[in-house]
Amino acid sequence: MSDSWGQCFTFKGKVINAASGQPIGANFTVKTDSRKQAVGKSNDQGIFSLQVPCNPTSLIIEKTGFRTISMPVTGTEGTYYFELGLFPVDKQTNDRPYFQSEQQDLVLNNSESSNTQKKVTRLFKLVDIETKTAVKGEVCLYYTKTGTKSCFPTDTGLRSQKDPIEFTREDIIGLVATAAGYQPYNGNLIIERLDNSSSVYEIALSKQTSILAFSIEPVDVKDDYRTELFVDKGKKLTPKMVDLSLGYSNVKSGEAHRIRVTPGSSGSKPVSINLPPANGLLLVKINLLENQQPSQSATIQSVPEQPARTENITIDPSGQRIIYFDRSSYELRPSSRQTLDSLATWLLQNPEYRIEIVGHTDNIGDRHRNLILSEYRSKVTSNYLINRGAGRKQVHWQAKGGEQPTSSNSEEKTKALNRRVELNILR
Repeated sequence: MSDSWGQCFTFKGKVINAASGQPIGANFTVKTDSRKQAVGKSNDQGIFSLQVPCNPTSLIIEKTGFRTISMPVTGTEGTYYFELGLFPVDKQTNDRPYFQSEQQDLVLNNSESSNTQKKVTRLFKLVDIETKTAVKGEVCLYYTKTGTKSCFPTDTGLRSQKDPIEFTREDIIGLVATAAGYQPYNGNLIIERLDNSSSVYEIALSKQTSILAFSIEPVDVKDDYRTELFVDKGKKLTPKMVDLSLGYSNVKSGEAHRIRVTPGSSGSKPVSINLPPANGLLLVKINLLENQQPSQSATIQSVPEQPARTENITIDPSGQRIIYFDRSSYELRPSSRQTLDSLATWLLQNPEYRIEIVGHTDNIGDRHRNLILSEYRSKVTSNYLINRGAGRKQVHWQAKGGEQPTSSNSEEKTKALNRRVELNILR
């Protein structure tokens, strides 16, 4: 690793198969604002200890045959411990959705059937991969043979899908399933047998991963510490303590928390710190000597705090705001989240206004895939604003792919200006 990167973080922990509990040897990659760097892997026992560069923006955990986890990273430099569970991908099979990464060579019969009455009828149901409970979301189908696309909502009782989907020809169909708080499911579907059957496709979605990891210093090995974690609405969580100084908890994305550390010695007061909403991996360092007042709030270095709902945010409605994305990515940058936090608060305070979100890409790659990528960028931006308090009726999005560049696509530094989402406030 070059000196320009520096090594400001140490990540320790374990990776397991979330379905079986068995350890996994997974690969870890870190992104910063300037580059992407492999930082190591977990061993055969799933254990990892990684030296991570300064200013990380996201952490990516990958293993062939498992669903990738990609988490934004915010927080204070130091040593942290956390554990991760990866879910297996759905393998390729006929007449059931499976991950695009598992696609193998397949040749379908291209001759059209003379019996135009033959078909299959399907309903789509999205479920939580852990609890198996149904979730509301959206499914989009991309038909290979006709080049058409159709999208429809799904709810917990299949009621929103008024008409079942009828497939009247053999096809390999692209499928994207999305739901708030869950990772997108990018899959394929093979329709190879038209037997006039009817059934339900159940698609399991994995939640977006958010982890609060913390370190406490200094600690006295002879003392007895009690560490408690609270959701901002008062619910108490039980963090997992690895030792006296390191702990973590899986938390719900978008929720703010308060952490309290109570030393056992009679001369030390409890330390209570209010934390910003978690969105990915939130790293918190707690200094017991610097925070010796009960219920004291602290600002976590380099963590963008959510604006308070009572704060009077002033924004000029005229003009256009733009946030930018990394190549082939729809992950929000920390600077973008700060911009969107202020916009969400302002929209909450000004319900007579609405915001139009338009996603764009550069011209690299297939036009159809770029359109999908720009759609993801718009949806991620839209969902972020809604989760931060903007009204659903205030937020509208659309996707333009690479058809409307604002800068030349002839070199990388100007292509980067085309990987964007435009935000226009309207009345």
